[in-house]
Amino acid sequence: MLDVSNTEIHHGKLFCLFTVDEETTMAGANEFDPKQLNSDAKYLVNVDSEDGPILCLGCAGGADVSITAPVLTEDVNAEGWTVLSLEIGGFLGGHTGVQIHMGHCNALKALARCIARSSKSARLMSFLGGRFANAIPSAGTAEVALKTCQVEEFIKTVTNQFEILREEYKTIEPAKSIFLKVTTQPRPADLQQLKVPTEDCSRKLLLFWVNAASHPLRMSPDMAGFVESSACFSIADMKRGAPLAEFRGMARTSRDTAWNEIELLMEASAHLVNGSLKMDGYYPGWLPEPDSNLARVSIAAHEKAVGSKCQVLSVHAGLECGIIMKRAADVSKMSLQAVSIGPIIQSPHSTQERCLLSSVNDFWTWTIAILQDLKQ
Repeated sequence: MLDVSNTEIHHGKLFCLFTVDEETTMAGANEFDPKQLNSDAKYLVNVDSEDGPILCLGCAGGADVSITAPVLTEDVNAEGWTVLSLEIGGFLGGHTGVQIHMGHCNALKALARCIARSSKSARLMSFLGGRFANAIPSAGTAEVALKTCQVEEFIKTVTNQFEILREEYKTIEPAKSIFLKVTTQPRPADLQQLKVPTEDCSRKLLLFWVNAASHPLRMSPDMAGFVESSACFSIADMKRGAPLAEFRGMARTSRDTAWNEIELLMEASAHLVNGSLKMDGYYPGWLPEPDSNLARVSIAAHEKAVGSKCQVLSVHAGLECGIIMKRAADVSKMSLQAVSIGPIIQSPHSTQERCLLSSVNDFWTWTIAILQDLKQ
């Protein structure tokens, strides 16, 4: 039973901040006015973590990335050409803030690789896939136009390329579930001219995805196993006949100075397809300080209050701590130390979300122990 009736808890002056829209826009944290804090405030204890006996000491900031590229076309004699539809799927996918380091296959990169290795002259009619900018895509589709005399060899080669890819990922992806389907589209009898992207444009668009980021860019030098920076292109929106293609994703980092390199990498990707780059929706990261006073107090408090050592880590997803700390520094010139803790939350952000009640008491006693030890 959790006892919250104790009025003899000794702690310093507390400022309690409740925010809204943390899971979407982080509007609450972004609108926080640090001038409401006392000038002697030093510590931020965030209670929004989901992993029970884990002390979180950092998170990534992020930005949305969008590249818009022109699709240059030409007319060819339809009688000598065939259009193929390709569908790839069955991959694990995953959250780019949680699983970017696990080696999950980006389905759009896999599809582009199979096509690009199978023909240098295939015309990319469409390329579609991905639903969310922060998710590794698990499926995708494409249409390619080839000279009819090349179709048989292309289908043989692209199938073989997929089997090579399946072998490479067999210890990560569900090998029996992933698939590649290739079908021939019927040509209308009255079709005389077929509008196709140029060979050069098609090749550049495919190679963009072959080269597209979908991995960690830098691991933390201070915390083993922690992804410090990453980027992942997750959405392809190149519709058949459209003059423009749009490719979207997210970049993340917990070190603000890393944007100097990340923004150039994104610019380089746009340059490959003569495209325009847009990066917006920036929010700041939170760089781990494992030797901070608050971190040391929190670790010791857990062992004293709960009787066991807590695990210490950082997350590559976004938390409000980075935003609050940056606003405090920018507006009030305050330097806050931060930690994030919480009870065990299962299936977060879903209709099955639930809190493990047996973890709440440990979370409560840990929180109180931190507050008491900070006062001392």
